[in-house]
Amino acid sequence: KLDMRLTEEELVVVRKAMVVATKMHFADGAIEVWPALSSGRVVYPHEDFEAVYAEEIQHADDITLSSAHPHGGNPMHADPHADNSVVDLDCRVHGTANVLVTDASVFPSCIRVNAQLTTMAMAQYATGHSDPFAGVAVLEEAEI
Repeated sequence: KLDMRLTEEELVVVRKAMVVATKMHFADGAIEVWPALSSGRVVYPHEDFEAVYAEEIQHADDITLSSAHPHGGNPMHADPHADNSVVDLDCRVHGTANVLVTDASVFPSCIRVNAQLTTMAMAQYATGHSDPFAGVAVLEEAEI
């Protein structure tokens, strides 16, 4: 068993992230949210999300923290009509002003190793030139 310990400061960040993610789900029409809590608890729109997560997430084992790296599937090409291209060379979804894909799905194929560093490099590449969303309206946390 992996013995992962989170500091209280880290748990605060996890709880806050869960509150924001839960608000996003409900803002988009969800009628219930099934967070990856070890208790299996379901969250409903009328609840106090801060209180729910403060009660439910006390230790690292109280929530499943995981990730996946889907490789390929969103081809990158300058021409939006070439080879079913999804994103341009700046990782921006063709035809959009404010949607970037910066995960391993833009890789041309599976690289057969953990893609975390390469994925982070893609995100840095996509956002490192300048503010990718300059001039684009962004939802404030209070709106979520």
